[in-house]
Amino acid sequence: MEEIKKGLANGNLSPNFFWDTIEEFEEEILETCIRLEERGKKSYSIEEISAVLKETPESVLSVVKFHLLPFDIVEQVEGEELNGTIRLTELGTKVAKSLILKHRVTQKWLSKVLGLSRSEAHKQACKLEHVMDDDFVSFLLTDMASLNNNTGCPVCDSKEQAYFCAQLALDKANKGELLRIQCLTNLNKETQNALIAQGLNPGAEVRIVQKQPFGGTILVEVKGSKVALSKDVTSKVLVTHVNLMKKNKTEK
Repeated sequence: MEEIKKGLANGNLSPNFFWDTIEEFEEEILETCIRLEERGKKSYSIEEISAVLKETPESVLSVVKFHLLPFDIVEQVEGEELNGTIRLTELGTKVAKSLILKHRVTQKWLSKVLGLSRSEAHKQACKLEHVMDDDFVSFLLTDMASLNNNTGCPVCDSKEQAYFCAQLALDKANKGELLRIQCLTNLNKETQNALIAQGLNPGAEVRIVQKQPFGGTILVEVKGSKVALSKDVTSKVLVTHVNLMKKNKTEK
C-alpha cells in the first residue's frame, strides 16, 4: 500500500493506474465528486454522493473508507463516518478528471456520430467508459475535434467547463510527462491551425522535452518531431495525463 501511494505521489504511477484496480462503483463515486465540485461544492457528504448515485449511504461509505481514503484519493474534511464530509485530494482530482473525460467524450461521440439522444448517449457512455483504453480515448478526441473542424472543445460545452474538466494546461506539466491534448479552444483560429499543422491536434500524445526557466519556451515531442512553443500558447493548450502503465509495458 505505501509503495503504491509513493508511486502515485511522485509520478512513477499514473492516476490512470486506478482504472485497472478499482471497480465501476468506485469510478462512479469519483465522477460524482467532480460533478459536485463543478456545481461549486468544496466538500460533500456521503449522503449527497449516495443521493446522486441512488445508492445507500452505507455502501458509499464502505468504498470511501476502505478503497479511496487509504490511497489518498479523498480526504476527510470534517465529521466522521456517515455524518462527515470529504473532498478529492490533488491526486484524486487527477483521477476523477481522467474518468470524467472518458465519459464526456464518449457521450458526445455517441450523440454526434451515431445520433443517439442525450439520455441514451449518457446511458451507453456510463457502460463504455469502464472498458475503454487510452488509445480509444485518443481516437474519440481526434475524431470529435475533426467533426468540429478543430474549433471548440471536443469534450465540453464551454471554455469554463473545458478548464474545469481538463487536468491542467500544458505549461503546468512537468518535463518528461506523457500527455494527451484535450482541446485548443482558448487559442485563436490562426494559432490552432498552426499547431494542428505540426501534429498538435486534440487527441495527439505529446511529451515535454525541455522547459526554459522563468516562463520561457517549452519544447515538446509529438509524433517523433520536436516543436518549440511559447508560454502564451502552452498556457492555453489543455491536456490530460496519458496512462503511464501502457508506456512502461511498451518499454519492457
